[in-house]
Amino acid sequence: MSTQLTAMNILTLADLIENNVSSGNSMLAVTQQLAISFGIASNAAILHFYESLLYGDHIDNFRYTFITIGIITLSSSLIFLLLQQQEDGQILINKKDP
Repeated sequence: MSTQLTAMNILTLADLIENNVSSGNSMLAVTQQLAISFGIASNAAILHFYESLLYGDHIDNFRYTFITIGIITLSSSLIFLLLQQQEDGQILINKKDP
């Protein structure tokens, strides 16, 4: 999950002009905090759903929750398929260190 988040963050900030990088980074930090909060709430809701079913014990419910969140995380990787332009992220490859 951290690798996916890092890759998406880098692509998000890569094409910003220098005047907007600071604002973009601040917005990204807020978005990350919201994503973490949403993830915790989603996990709790999914765990509650599995606990409301009549089969399985607590350990099974945690396993099912873990598997469900894993599937959601893998499916969110499909966002990378939306990168349609050949130039997306190209600035990262061509950037020279001073």
